[in-house]
Amino acid sequence: MALTAFMAFGVLLLSSAVGQPGEPGLLIFPPNWDRHKVMDAALSINAPLIDIGPAAFVVSVFLEDHATISRAHQAGALFVLNAKTAALCGAK
Repeated sequence: MALTAFMAFGVLLLSSAVGQPGEPGLLIFPPNWDRHKVMDAALSINAPLIDIGPAAFVVSVFLEDHATISRAHQAGALFVLNAKTAALCGAK
């Protein structure tokens, strides 16, 4: 019972961490990419840039629509996170 509750909590937490259209989001690129490659990839998705993250592979953008999220993944983003949820973990 406790394991089921824990797993349900995890699923809810992860689903709230995913970036949604109309909100700021964090693009998490491969950690072995240098800042130049990350910025090229982030700018290639044509989303408004909000900020550069605390690590070289993190960029904050405005997720205008679902196509923006798809383009982020195509450009190499491993994860597209909700910036508000990520802030709870200490991210910018």
